[in-house]
Amino acid sequence: MFRTSSSLMVCLTIVAALTSSGCGGGGKPKTYPVKTVVLVNGAPATGASITLHPEAGEWKTQFRNRPAGKVADDGTVKFSTFSPQDGVPAGEYVVTIHWPAGGDRDALHGEHQSPERPNPLKLTVAAGSNDLTPIQITSAKLTRKK
Repeated sequence: MFRTSSSLMVCLTIVAALTSSGCGGGGKPKTYPVKTVVLVNGAPATGASITLHPEAGEWKTQFRNRPAGKVADDGTVKFSTFSPQDGVPAGEYVVTIHWPAGGDRDALHGEHQSPERPNPLKLTVAAGSNDLTPIQITSAKLTRKK
C-alpha cells in the first residue's frame, strides 16, 4: 500500500512540474498592455468580442489561451490572455471580431470571424506599452441599429 502511494505521489509531482512549466517551455510568455479602439463605420463596436490569434512563436501551439477582450462603450478594448486584463504577449496577430446582433447572428455577417479569411485584420504588439492605431472596419452589410 505504501509503495502505491509513493508511486502515485511521484507521478503527481512530475505531472504538476510539467504542467506549471508548460511541458518543457519556459513558462507563460510575458504580457504587455495594449490600448486600442475598435470602430465600425466610424462608431464604437460596443459589445463586440475581439480575439487575437498569434501568427508565429512558441506559444502559438503551446498554450490554448488567445488574447481577447470586449469593446467598451467608448470603443476601447482591454485584453486578457492568462488573467483578467493582463495584456498581450509581444508578437504579430490576426484579429477576429464577433459582434452579437441577437441570437447566434453576427452584426458583421461573419466577415471577420475567421483568422484564415483573405486579407485579415492584423496588429503587432511590442515589448512595453502599446498605444495602437484604431481598428477601423467599414461594412455595408452591418445589421446593428445605432
